[in-house]
Order: sequence, then structure tokens, then C-alpha cells
Amino acid sequence: MSGQRYETAFVRELYESCWRNQKQFSSLLEYLEPFVAARHIPALIELATVYMLMDKQEDSVKLIQDIEDRLDGNDTDAHVDLFIALRSGLGAGSQEERNERALRYMKKLANFGNVPVQEMLMMDYLHGTNGVPNSIQCFLHWAKVAAENGSILAKEELAQFRGTSGSTSSSK
Repeated sequence: MSGQRYETAFVRELYESCWRNQKQFSSLLEYLEPFVAARHIPALIELATVYMLMDKQEDSVKLIQDIEDRLDGNDTDAHVDLFIALRSGLGAGSQEERNERALRYMKKLANFGNVPVQEMLMMDYLHGTNGVPNSIQCFLHWAKVAAENGSILAKEELAQFRGTSGSTSSSK
């Protein structure tokens, strides 16, 4: 890898080139090779995606499972990458099972103090989206956590929620 930097934009260009040339993935695989050898999570996920596109489902699933098994608990970027991969259909199990695993990674990120993820959890719980059940209790939890960490969106959502729920509770 000797100083070579992983470039997501370049990987996207290679994907486009692969599709224009009847799915010839050799240039993309060649680029990914040193990053895969170094166990670079985004490259491993890209390789899993390529395997899916090449109808190598089993290889793709094994790669994502390997990433899940080896995930460093403090690597927030890897959690984000894995979360996105699972949500986009990579990995073992049904989409519901992948969503459940993605939610676990999302909660870890939120607990690391990742405000955008706290906001995402807050909104998913409020609206019951992205495979997350609708739960006002969980919405309030993540909204309070995000607000404490400076989220303007969370503060606005809490104010709106309190305004809406306050009018119903005051009429009791």
C-alpha cells in the first residue's frame, strides 16, 4: 500500500467504467487489492459489493461477516461503513435481520457521542423508519442525549413534542 490513499471518488469512477465495459471488474479489483490486504474496512465493503455484482453472494456474505467479527469497538468510521453496508443489503440474513444488526451498530455510534447518529435514531424512533420500531420513549431518550450534545434539531423536536404533548396533558 506504501502511502497510497484510499479514494472513494476514484472507486466510484472505476465502478462506472466497469459498467460501461460490460462489468469488467479487473481494474477495480486491482485498485482494491492493497487496501483489502491491509483489512481497510471501506475497501472490504467495496469488495463485498463487487462480489454481489458478480453474483458471488456467498463470498460477499463471508466478507461482511468477517468485518462484523473483527470490528474494533472504538472505530466509529467502521461502524458507519458497516451500518450502511447492512442497510444497503450486504451481509447474511434477511433485510429485517440486517436492519437489527445495523441498529446495534447505530446505537454503539450514538453511545460514542456521534450526534448525527443520535439524531437519526431519534427520528427513526419517532417515525418508525429504517427498520426501527416507533417508540416515543426511545425517541425522547435519543432526543435528550442529542440535545445535551448540542443538537439544534433535537432541541427543536423536543420543544415541538413538549408543545404537542403539553396541550393534551393540560386538558386532562
